[in-house]
Amino acid sequence: MNYTPKPRPPLYKIGDILDDVLTSMRKNNKNRNVYDLAYLQREWSSIVGSNISHVSTPVFLKGNILTVEVTNSTWKMELFFMKKIY
Repeated sequence: MNYTPKPRPPLYKIGDILDDVLTSMRKNNKNRNVYDLAYLQREWSSIVGSNISHVSTPVFLKGNILTVEVTNSTWKMELFFMKKIY
C-alpha cells in the first residue's frame, strides 16, 4: 500500500499578503487609519493562519509598520526568522 501525502497549499509571503490587504482597504475607506488595524485584528487568523494567530496579535499600525504582540520570546524569535525567509 503506497502512501500519497495530500498536496499542500502554496505558501505566501506575509508581507505580500499584508500589502495587498492594506492597499485594498485604503482604496475602499476614507478613514483608513481607523480601519486598517481593526481589519487586521478581525481577519488576523485568515491572514497569517491559525497556528500563528493563536500566538500573536496585531496591536499597532503606523504607516507600513505593523507591531505584533506574541505570547512569548520564543515566538518572537520564530516570527523574526520567518520575516527574513519571506
